[in-house]
Parts: sequence; structure tokens; C-alpha cells
Amino acid sequence: MAKKESMLSFRLKRFGSFIVKLFRVWQGTLGVLLIITFVFLAFFPFLFTPYTTLGEDPAKPDRFLAGDRAAPSWLRMIPTFLGGIPTLSENFDFFQDPGLPRLTTWDPSGKLIFEGNQFFTCEPSDLEYPVAKTPKWFRYPPQNGSIAIKYSRTASQFPNQIYVATLYAQHEYPFSGPPRRWIGNIAVNVNGTLTSFGTLQVPVLVRVFIQAENGTRYTMWYSQMIFGGFNVPQYLQLPTTRVLNNFGGWLIPQDTWESSISWMDSNAQQSREYEPRFALPRDPVRDTFKNNPGTYLYGAEIYVKDTQTPSSDVSVTVYIDNFSFDTLGTSWGILGTDQYGRDIFSQLIYGTRVSLYVGTTVALLSITIGLLIGLGSGYIGGAVDQLSMRINDLLLVLPGLPFLIVLVAIFGTRLENLIIFMGLLGWNGFARLVRSQTLSLKERPFVEAAKAAGASTPHVIVSHILPNVMALIYISLATSVPGAVTAEAALSWLGFYDPQRMSWGRMLNEATESGALNAWWWIIPPGLLISILAVAFIVLGFALDDVLNPKLRVRR
Repeated sequence: MAKKESMLSFRLKRFGSFIVKLFRVWQGTLGVLLIITFVFLAFFPFLFTPYTTLGEDPAKPDRFLAGDRAAPSWLRMIPTFLGGIPTLSENFDFFQDPGLPRLTTWDPSGKLIFEGNQFFTCEPSDLEYPVAKTPKWFRYPPQNGSIAIKYSRTASQFPNQIYVATLYAQHEYPFSGPPRRWIGNIAVNVNGTLTSFGTLQVPVLVRVFIQAENGTRYTMWYSQMIFGGFNVPQYLQLPTTRVLNNFGGWLIPQDTWESSISWMDSNAQQSREYEPRFALPRDPVRDTFKNNPGTYLYGAEIYVKDTQTPSSDVSVTVYIDNFSFDTLGTSWGILGTDQYGRDIFSQLIYGTRVSLYVGTTVALLSITIGLLIGLGSGYIGGAVDQLSMRINDLLLVLPGLPFLIVLVAIFGTRLENLIIFMGLLGWNGFARLVRSQTLSLKERPFVEAAKAAGASTPHVIVSHILPNVMALIYISLATSVPGAVTAEAALSWLGFYDPQRMSWGRMLNEATESGALNAWWWIIPPGLLISILAVAFIVLGFALDDVLNPKLRVRR
């Protein structure tokens, strides 16, 4: 027991002496500190970002965080002559709680204003849109209730015309530039007095609009009865409780509730294909947001077509819920967003994990294979040596990157496949180095003495040869990581990346594919971190060589 404790104490002191010598070399200090920083980022990315590895909101992965290819927010604060862009905009929500629409006359915190004639009333309602059918991109929490706009008259008050009521909100848009995109939503339920044929006595049309103050009023969506095809605006002839595929009597502005793109979306092609008098302009965002900063109106018009001869009193009620309008800005966070509105900074942080995982795993695999083949080939010799070295020569002449591309294209872009292929192709140089060292060591007197004493081949290799090549292992491990990191980045940049994981090479690929080569905040950070991580392991390798190689050792 005392002997074991003495041996442990000796090894600890030896290791401590090695660490002291390593930190006396400036390359060692720099390399270790950089690697520790990268390891911390890889293991604790959640301390720096709340988003996922792809830069998505974990609660709403289908929702854009901001406009696509948004610039960093801090560029708004920098003067123009230093590269700043003061016309950038940020996300802006017209409503904080669209799940419970409220008028300003009911609640001081309400945002909506109602205008209508004596036939209209506007009251709160307990009817609500079903939570289970809320569109994926709708990020607001559910709330009980909706707005009920009721049109009613007696038989003696027959007007024989179309009446319009308006529900709208007025907001100050605070930014000097337009948004990148806007997304709106509304849920509509209509019920009322029926004719003998089961149709509404007074048909209803709901039109959602956006308007700059004193500007053109653009239609974003209208209610229609026919699903599955392109239609011009139509008055609702049936109560929505009798319309098929409408989720419990509610109409929403999108083709299906599973869809992640609303029809009330400046990017949706449908919004530019309506009948001309109901159409948005060719560039909905810039044409609607011209006066910046400025006042904008967002609302819904309820058209009641009361043109049939009544036989009795009539009424129709339009329920409105989930009434929202969000603008997605042209700036976001520390490094902006990618072409899918995902956070680039989160991708950069999580890319550290992939690069370290690939680099260290490939280095361990290739060094292990090279060590086994080098030791066996050098010590056993003969046919084993000839066979292993000829295989080594064959692999050495193969072009590495093209061969990896072929393998990944055949077997798939899963990250583990890439690690295995890189490990199986990366052991050649180290195997030759170990073989040459083993050929020299097996002729040394201490090895001859061990064999004369009857030691077996495995014992000689493990106890006498292996300890004398450990310095090579440490140095080669450190210097093999940069090659694996850059190889993975090169493959990902060419498009051969794991779709479930974000790496620095994939970030460069997506920036290239989306035509964002002028977005330096997207291009430079991943390229810079690839270089820094490679340099960290290279300088660590230099320091290990300086400490462990007797030929380079100097008196300090």
C-alpha cells in the first residue's frame, strides 16, 4: 500500500512539473487558455444564448426571430462614417396581448378603436378561438375571450344598402427604416339570422388592412367561403359553424392550420394575387411603410350586405380573436440572423461544440489506429510490416478531400460518418512516425534485456516501447485536431453537413448559398474561430514538442 501511494505521489509530482514547464512556454499558456475557452463554450452554450443549436426559439421553432438576413442591432448605434446603418429597424409588435382584443373605451390598456353607425355594437365576448388550432408561428399565449361586433335592425328599419364598421389600432412606428417583413393574424367567426334556406339573412365580408396615416389603405386579407382555390373576395353566405374545415366555426387567414406561413404575410405570394382593388403592392413592406418614423393603422372592416327585403328582424355577429400584427426588423442581436431568421450568434456558439467534437474524436481515432499499426509493424516486422506499409502507401496517395466527399455522398452526411471516415484516412503519417521510432527502440539494450529475461511480445511493446513513444502521441494529438477541424469545415462549406447540427463550416455554406457574402458579420466570425481553434492546438503542439523533445529542451 505504501509503495502504491509513493508511486502515485511520484506521478502527481511529475505531472505537476510537466504543467509548470508547459506554462513556462508562452505557446503552451496561450494554447491551453484558448482551448479552455472553447471547451467552456462547447459545454455551457446555454449561458450565452437561450436559443437552439440552429438558432431557433425552442418554444416556437417555426417562428422567425427577426427578418431574414438581419444585421446586428449594434450597427444602429454606430455613426455612418464608421460603418453604422442608422436606418435599421427592430422587431415591433402592434399588440402585446392579441389573444384578448380590447377597446380603449373598455380598458385603458386596450389598443383597439371601434367605429360604426347606429346598427352596430361592439362588446366583449366569452367565445374564443381553439388553442389547439393556433398557427405555429403565432407566439402569443392563449387568453379567454374575443370581440363581438353585432349588426342588428328591425324589419321597419330596412336600409337596403351595405354598411361598414371598422375595428382598428393606431401605433407609432419608431424606426427610421422599414421592417424586413410583417406578419398579421385574425380569427373570424360569423353567426346570425338565417333564411329559410339556411343561409345568412345579411352576408358579411371581413377585410383586414394596413395603412400609413393619411396614406393608401392596403388589404392584407379578406374572408371567403371557398377553400382550396384562388378566389376574389366574397361575402359569407353561410354561418361559419356550417363551413367545412374551419376549426369549430372559425376562419383564419391561411390555407391550413398546419401551414407555417400565413396569408397575412408580406412574403406570401397569395397576398399579391388578389383582385386589383384588394391587392397589396409588388413590394408590400416598402410601399406600406414609407413614412418612418410614422403613424400606422392596422384593423379590420366588417361589411354587412343588407340588401334583401326582410321578413323580420335580422342580426349578425362577427367574433374577432387572435388579432395581431408584428413587424420583423432588419436588425437583431449580436450577429443578426440568417436566411431563415435564425440567430447567428447562437449558431456560432453551438458550432464550437461540433468543431471540438469532430477535432478531438478524429484525432483520438486516427492516433489510436496509427499507434497500433506503427507499433505492430515496427516491432513484429516481416509480412506484417510489409502488408501494413503497403496499405499505408496506398492510402497516402489518395486525394483526401475528394475521397471524403465521395464517401460522405454514398454513406450520408451524418456527423459520426464523417468522423469515422476522417479517422480511417488520417492515421498514415503517424503510423510511419511510430514505426520508425519502434524500429530504433527495439534494438536498444533494455529491450534486448527484457526479451532475454523471457518477456512476451505484448509485454515488451506495452511496458518498454509504448512509454518511449508517448511524447509523440501527445504532440500528434494536439497537431492532428486542426486538420480535422478544417476538413470538417471544408466539407460543410461544400454542402456536406449534418442537417441536424450547426457547424462553422455550415454557417459559411449558408451565407454563400443565400448570397450574403457582403454580410461580414456572418462570414468573418466562423472563419475567424476556425482559425483561432486551429492555432490554439498548433501552438500547444509546439509547446509540447519544446517540453517533451530532449533535442529541443533548454536550461531554464
